[in-house]
Amino acid sequence: QTNLASAANGADQNAADPLTICVGGNYDLNGVKLYLATQYFKDSKLQTSPIQAEQTSKRLDGYGFTIGATALMMGGKVKGFVGYTDAEDQANAGSAARDIKRYAAVLGYEYPLSKRTWAYAGAGWYMDQYAARIEDYDDKASQLVGVVGLAHTF
Repeated sequence: QTNLASAANGADQNAADPLTICVGGNYDLNGVKLYLATQYFKDSKLQTSPIQAEQTSKRLDGYGFTIGATALMMGGKVKGFVGYTDAEDQANAGSAARDIKRYAAVLGYEYPLSKRTWAYAGAGWYMDQYAARIEDYDDKASQLVGVVGLAHTF
């Protein structure tokens, strides 16, 4: 992926192209499936913007990992995962306030109504923790999100 931000007028002409390396896998334990994934990134932005996005650039270096599982329960599937990300803002090097640690957790359930239709519900939480306090900003900003729906495949 080319960093097109370096092509804009007045932009940092030395901006590096982002690099991302991902490794993951899963293991089936007869009814429970475990997942593990890790990622290293350089000069990249977070896929989900920081809660206080204006406080960071799109040139972050860091790593993250997630651990998840699905299990059969009450005729459907329970799904969950926890994750951690540690990112350092390279555009503002030396400013600890712009370094982010992200913690996340998700729990959901899907129930089949037919061969191609299912109902689902879930809740997710994540928190961005900044390395230093920034005036007028929460250094431990968090969000809680819920979803309920019906899906049908064709």
